[in-house]
Amino acid sequence: MALATASSLNAHRSSKIPIISSVGHEVDVTIADFVSDLRAPTPTAAAELATPDMNELLSAITSSASAIGYFMQRKLSELRSELASHASAYGLKRVLGQALSERQTNLGQYSNRMTSKVEHFLELAHSRNERFHSTLRALNPYAVLERGYAIVQDGEGKLIAKVAEVPEKEAVQVIFSDGKISLRRTA
Repeated sequence: MALATASSLNAHRSSKIPIISSVGHEVDVTIADFVSDLRAPTPTAAAELATPDMNELLSAITSSASAIGYFMQRKLSELRSELASHASAYGLKRVLGQALSERQTNLGQYSNRMTSKVEHFLELAHSRNERFHSTLRALNPYAVLERGYAIVQDGEGKLIAKVAEVPEKEAVQVIFSDGKISLRRTA
């Protein structure tokens, strides 16, 4: 059991790293619960609170891309209007006709480059998101259950890893991918 000292509490207040406390049983309370940024009732709940929601991330990326696209189109439209107004001036038409044409070509090239960069950014973000989602699926403890394994817990929810840990004449819970059953030790 770690004791929190005044200096460790002060160090926490100045830390930029968020601290989440979770013991494993909702009824357990530790001193860390009082100094943490967030308390979760179980380690699984702590993991859920500490990781971003994939749908929210995709929504934020899509929203940002839409906003960038909107502002790019608006700015390009303003620049085209400005070019058109300058091109319609009599003196500029004669003297700067070719220069304006070149600027319009450059503007089209810039537009294509910006669109390409935004699409590339979205592809990278989507790829990172897919890798993150794949890692989460691989680390999901329930994925192990779907491969034919089971989790055994005593009556208080404590994990049991060995036969010797199974209490005599008390029921244990065996959790499978599709449900759980109670069993008693016979020998």
